[in-house]
Amino acid sequence: MTPLVGVVGAYGAVGTSVAAALATTHRLRVGGRDPARLAAFSGFHGVEAVVVDVDDPEQVDRFSRGCDVVVNCAGPSCRVGYAVAAGALAADAAYIDVGGDEPMRRGLAGAARPAVLTAGLSPGLTGLLPRWLAGLLRTPAVRLRAWCGGLERFTPAAAADMVASLDDGYGESMAAWRDGALVRRALPPLTDAVVPPFPGRVSAYPYVSTETQRVAADLGLVDVQWYNVFAGHHALTTLNRMRADPRGTDPVAAAGLLVAAADLDLAGLRPYQLLVFELSSATECQTLTLRAEDGYRLTAMVAVAAVDLVLRGAVPDGAHLADEILDPAEVVAQLEADPGYGVLQVTPEPVTAAVEEGVL
Repeated sequence: MTPLVGVVGAYGAVGTSVAAALATTHRLRVGGRDPARLAAFSGFHGVEAVVVDVDDPEQVDRFSRGCDVVVNCAGPSCRVGYAVAAGALAADAAYIDVGGDEPMRRGLAGAARPAVLTAGLSPGLTGLLPRWLAGLLRTPAVRLRAWCGGLERFTPAAAADMVASLDDGYGESMAAWRDGALVRRALPPLTDAVVPPFPGRVSAYPYVSTETQRVAADLGLVDVQWYNVFAGHHALTTLNRMRADPRGTDPVAAAGLLVAAADLDLAGLRPYQLLVFELSSATECQTLTLRAEDGYRLTAMVAVAAVDLVLRGAVPDGAHLADEILDPAEVVAQLEADPGYGVLQVTPEPVTAAVEEGVL
């Protein structure tokens, strides 16, 4: 029988793309709190819509029963991830989360079914692409430069997860990776900088996530500089204010402020996401650039890739992080096969020398 995949948070920015991608090849059960918004799936042939409140364990259990895999696209992940994971795994379904983190993996380490966490854009794709790029080098990689960001709206759930990341150990601001270890306060931010291929002038803030630290250790990198890039100033100003006093604002109110700030930055402009990775060995360099209009759709692509891997029986029981369990080559092939996800280019030239303001 065709596998049954459940998608929680199916009418959100990520969930709609996940559901649309799976509906043509899988039996699908979609869930969310709002029956009116679930009605949008009435035109999908064979899709079962079920009201589910992720704060109600009985509803999560009822939704998960009979599913081969449950994909959690509801948020914020920092608040609801464990609840959905517990319900899915207790119902004998595998579990995919577009969010999650290292502490969540440790908490689910003993799961009797496969669980794939961080199956999204960042973390997720941001760990897979450098791993894939390393395979293009003929000699071992030693240095990574990365610039990731752009201009995009925040959903309330995404904003809440961003606010949580300021104080919950997802990574270290102003840090770098040198000689196999994290070095705090190693780099200053770049403000009003030209960072090709980002259009115009942007701000770029050093940030080493826990995912980046794993990638650096696995690839044996000696030197990593990673910058989160902000094309607008309203969201950045709001985040900096929160970073200065991460416990001084109610999380729900803080998320609302971030949503409003991102909307101001987007006013009259088209959203975009750019991921730029420059990976070098002692003798050569490869630079990957991914341009996309919708980061949420990129997140959905990684989640669907995780679903396919689990249903092929290629993921062992227990909890795994997407960048460590997915095949980077398969993900890149999917990006290249569907231009709707974005435009991916690889060149043998570095971009570092072109950055101005601006000393890296």
